[in-house]
Amino acid sequence: MEIRLWWLVVVLTRNRGYRKKEGHPRLLNLFYRKYPALQKAIADRNTVYNRTMDLIERLEDEGRITVIRPLRPVEVGRMEKDTAKLRALYEEGHTLADSII
Repeated sequence: MEIRLWWLVVVLTRNRGYRKKEGHPRLLNLFYRKYPALQKAIADRNTVYNRTMDLIERLEDEGRITVIRPLRPVEVGRMEKDTAKLRALYEEGHTLADSII
């Protein structure tokens, strides 16, 4: 029997395979022209996020971490007001967490 002294659990809000798309760099120049470092950070955000998701999925496949995430694409927006959708998403997460614990 293997005894683990620590274990990494990652909680995500998007389903496996979700990747961010590229943004609109022209808008960055318009709004943040005085802040070139911020422009670069925002422009590179999707690349950094996607690399991080690749790493998380690889570590999960190797059995080195546990990932809790929705099983299917989330249909709840950032500003969602439909309480039925929010309740369904909450219940899905609760059920998934119970199955892992």
